[in-house]
Amino acid sequence: MKTVKRLLGIAVIVTVIGLVVTACDESHTCEFTGWEISTTANCKDIAIQTGTCSCGETTTRNEPDGTIDASNHDHSIVAGSGSLICRRTNCEHQYAIGDIGPAGGIIFYVADGQNGRQTSITVQASPDGTPADRAWTEYTAYYLEAAKTNEGVLFWDPSPSGTLINGVTTLTTGLETEASLLGNGRKDTQLIVNHLVTTDDVAAKLCANRTSGGTDWFLPSLGELNQLYLNKEAVSAAGGSFTSWFYWSSSQYDARFALKQRFDNGKQYYEFKNDIAYHFVHAVRAF
Repeated sequence: MKTVKRLLGIAVIVTVIGLVVTACDESHTCEFTGWEISTTANCKDIAIQTGTCSCGETTTRNEPDGTIDASNHDHSIVAGSGSLICRRTNCEHQYAIGDIGPAGGIIFYVADGQNGRQTSITVQASPDGTPADRAWTEYTAYYLEAAKTNEGVLFWDPSPSGTLINGVTTLTTGLETEASLLGNGRKDTQLIVNHLVTTDDVAAKLCANRTSGGTDWFLPSLGELNQLYLNKEAVSAAGGSFTSWFYWSSSQYDARFALKQRFDNGKQYYEFKNDIAYHFVHAVRAF
């Protein structure tokens, strides 16, 4: 039979299981009656059922048979894992890769220290010359969120001869090290926009002017773009859309070239900034 139990303000639908053999010994059975929720330090909530056994002992298990009530979005069970991902505002990590983010995009990076990921992202402050209504101070982010669709197919910089933009991440040397940086794309995007002498839309400007769900979107740096490529399958499974061709980053190679990445094989190249090279543009944000 099914019962509903409200724990920590969460409606939990559970299935009462009888005659489950446990470690008590093979001749005894246990009955489990409800889910408890144990929150670990990193906000990964484990659903635990406590059972009373016919031998007089109690036991627990954490493989969920029940489901969280869909009307309450504080938690969701990861199928088959026994884990609940915490999405409460006071939790350190509220989202997982592939979740819908607060701006309506899709989470593609979580700075949780797992699997080689960072424990946080330092988002560099807006550069001098940024309009006051668009400026920001340096802040710590834990997530990168991508728009669901491309912004368009555009060129990087209309300057005919190209210009080395001071302060923009430049990868002429040390590509292997610089290419993995996170937290520099928003600053670089604004530097590019401040530099532009055209009113036409170009890659950085189109991202910076995006207002869907917020005004803090930007053209990702090469390191951020690579993380989007590495997690494109999870983003696509959540409703994101990509094209198997080149995407611009906000990182430059030198005065004439900027960096791009193919989304079919992940290879990175440099390309002319000016209007002879049109590539796909995908906006991201950090929070």
